[in-house]
Amino acid sequence: EVFIEEKKAGEITYIWENDNTIAVTHTGVNPQYEGQGIGKELVLQIAEYAQINHLKIIPICPYVSVVLNR
Repeated sequence: EVFIEEKKAGEITYIWENDNTIAVTHTGVNPQYEGQGIGKELVLQIAEYAQINHLKIIPICPYVSVVLNR
């Protein structure tokens, strides 16, 4: 989750498939914060976490798939 001035601005959810794979199921941004790159930053943060921890990502969320393929 990401908060701006104590208001929830966005979230990314995932499920552990096994010890080395996470399935990212949802990325959401509060409408008042859309267009600020919050969703993209959430995806990039989870991608960095996966890379550091040698994890694979299954992009169930279509947005995650688009961002990772860029």
